[in-house]
Amino acid sequence: MNSPDPNVRSNATAALRVVGTNGIPSLLKTLKRHDPILKRPFLLLAPKLPIWFRRSFIRVFKPFDATGDRLAAVNALAALGTNAPVPPLLKALHDPERQIAAQAATALGNVGEPAVLSLIGALNDRDGYVRSMACYALSTIGSHASEAAPALIQRFADSYVNIPALATYALGRIGRPALPALVEALTDENEQVRGGAAKVLGNMGAAAKASVPALKERLQDNDESVRATVKEALTNIEQSGASPIGVK
Repeated sequence: MNSPDPNVRSNATAALRVVGTNGIPSLLKTLKRHDPILKRPFLLLAPKLPIWFRRSFIRVFKPFDATGDRLAAVNALAALGTNAPVPPLLKALHDPERQIAAQAATALGNVGEPAVLSLIGALNDRDGYVRSMACYALSTIGSHASEAAPALIQRFADSYVNIPALATYALGRIGRPALPALVEALTDENEQVRGGAAKVLGNMGAAAKASVPALKERLQDNDESVRATVKEALTNIEQSGASPIGVK
């Protein structure tokens, strides 16, 4: 699954689909593999050690490629689509190798709606990168992730890099089903949440026409940046084909 050759990857994916869920137990075992703590000191000392000792050591402890094995396992699970198990993929979001965590997020996105509740929990994880990957996975699921809209809205106030933007994108991908939560968020006590909700509604254009009355009420918001975002949102909705709004 990690081969640079697209034909090899394609054949491996086809084989996994034939095996189906029967291969999951083996893949889950591989996901738990980690290199022994002796890896780093061995690699530092290896050039000074006799070749017979190096060969014997590797024969006993196996090649140091647990990272590659975990990545292959996540890729294999992703190939199972909606049949992939959610809990181990959710745990893989915490993998120290970010490439593996990112592939786990892709796999969770492929699972679709059954993964939404678990991803909502991940949006509140202490690890910022895990939160960002949860946003990404939910954006992949799109309209079927509407239940996550309130939790995504709260990420507008997240201080971790790019999370507010990722949440904005995910809510845009959810689309109309997120409208009730976005309208409600316009009265949130946090100005970043109010402004973020207005921005998403503006990005939705004519699809957010129903939010116009609530947006107009925020033209008197006590935060200048929120007022500016609301005004821009109303203009975008009008220019996208909604009826004239009369923003001054």
